[in-house]
Amino acid sequence: MRLFGLLFILIALAVAGIPSQSRAAEPPMSMGAKRTTPGCASMGMPAAKSAGDKTMNQAMTQMMETSGRVTLTGEQDRDFMLLMIAHHQAAIDMARAQLAHGKHPQLQALARGIISAQQKEILEMRQWLHQWYGE
Repeated sequence: MRLFGLLFILIALAVAGIPSQSRAAEPPMSMGAKRTTPGCASMGMPAAKSAGDKTMNQAMTQMMETSGRVTLTGEQDRDFMLLMIAHHQAAIDMARAQLAHGKHPQLQALARGIISAQQKEILEMRQWLHQWYGE
């Protein structure tokens, strides 16, 4: 699972254009938060300070665990969909935490939009996985 977590970090860094040396030296942290949340410490996640934080950290941990169980085949389209389904589900779970614990109406609206869009995309990807790969 740690190797897969490292793969996700490297992919994120490549997409963001951040040199991997800077990430290894100092992972981004929020206002000096300590990385002590069980299950999330290996991902550089800050310790949860609220119920919403705990829910979001759980969503990230679940995403990494689910992604770690994916057997990559080298078939880009299939592998992409399987990993993105886990990623989208984490986004949905975090958006639900925002709805439950957030304050700002703009973020509540954003969270509702994320849930709607990501659920639709998960359904599409599952249909394609079944149609194209029998999964």
